Amino acid sequence: MYAIGISPWVWASPVDDEALADLIPRIAGFGFDSVELPVEQPGDWDPARTRDLLGSHNLAAAAVCAVTPPGRDLVDAPPAVVESTAAYLRTCVDSAVAVGAPCVGGPVYASVGRTWRMSPEARSACYADFRRALAPVADYAGERGVSIGVEALNRYETSVVNTVEQVLELIDGLPPSVGLMIDNYHMNIEENDPCAALTLAGSHIKHVQVSGTNRGTPGADHFDWLRFLAALRATGYEGSICIESFTAQNEAIATAASIWRPLAESPDLLALQGLAYLRAVDHCVDQACRSGDNRIDSSHLTWT
Repeated sequence: MYAIGISPWVWASPVDDEALADLIPRIAGFGFDSVELPVEQPGDWDPARTRDLLGSHNLAAAAVCAVTPPGRDLVDAPPAVVESTAAYLRTCVDSAVAVGAPCVGGPVYASVGRTWRMSPEARSACYADFRRALAPVADYAGERGVSIGVEALNRYETSVVNTVEQVLELIDGLPPSVGLMIDNYHMNIEENDPCAALTLAGSHIKHVQVSGTNRGTPGADHFDWLRFLAALRATGYEGSICIESFTAQNEAIATAASIWRPLAESPDLLALQGLAYLRAVDHCVDQACRSGDNRIDSSHLTWT
């Protein structure tokens, strides 16, 4: 059975010490196993304090999420921007080490919302620039036991990588500690078959984020969750599955994620209903795997 986690972004942004002090006890009380920790700005939350807070509520740090607003770019950017972005990513790695998170994940190649047309030659050059820029960060992370998960975003948020296949090309030649951060929201837009894309990603998966297809509650949508979790299990992935949605109350994050309306009756209900649904789906898949029966009985699976 998978550990199920959630991002504090469901409720708050910025995610700082004050927000975590309020949210971590609530997240634990809801029954989650782990928490994602976004780093909007270094210093927003204290790693040592956060480690102790998680520990006191028996929660794991599922991942540290790199955040790439304008000015955080490793490709097609001035050398000073690339250098400062690499320094930011090393800070994320340090935070991951401090809280015991196994992965730093996100669209670490370019700022969200930045798009431009590329010829095949320009794309190859862009990918080569990324590998050169990320390689020292990957070494820094690997030496500290932290992996880096590169996230494909949908076409409206980036033109660098939109699919698993593109990410695999992007990271080719980097150390094994560099892999993919999976997000089914983007996959639902970009992949012909999200489950086949999971199979392609295979052992390269470092972290998994999920949400409903409208960025709302998992299960309150049209996504084939049973097949998705069965395909994920077949890859051998053993990390957390974390719900990532966003508050509509913060102007910057709502604009970046195009959140123009509430995605659930309340953030608490999104969390509780999403957790219950994912637990139920995971149980169905687990029972099928234990019995050796590929036919998953979902007759009792409902979303309420």
